[in-house]
Amino acid sequence: MSLRVQDLVAGYGATVVLDGISLEVARGGALAILGRNGAGKTSLLRTLMGYTTRQRGSITLDGQPLESLPVAHSPLVLAVPTGTQRPTGA
Repeated sequence: MSLRVQDLVAGYGATVVLDGISLEVARGGALAILGRNGAGKTSLLRTLMGYTTRQRGSITLDGQPLESLPVAHSPLVLAVPTGTQRPTGA
């Protein structure tokens, strides 16, 4: 499945947190989202999963609007907990 996000604007109430985000992940691809605290990583994942209100822009999965697809066809989103991650034995 390919995931495409175009000109995404989302936030909480009147507060815009994501402004103009665009990305594309091809079939079989992967995407890492990195950034400092408060950069919008979790807000992006929550918006992709439908938990945060999208104010503008589009999210498509294989060319179909995400909101028109059954939940079973939603993209797999993996979130890593925040905090300092240390290798085993460090």
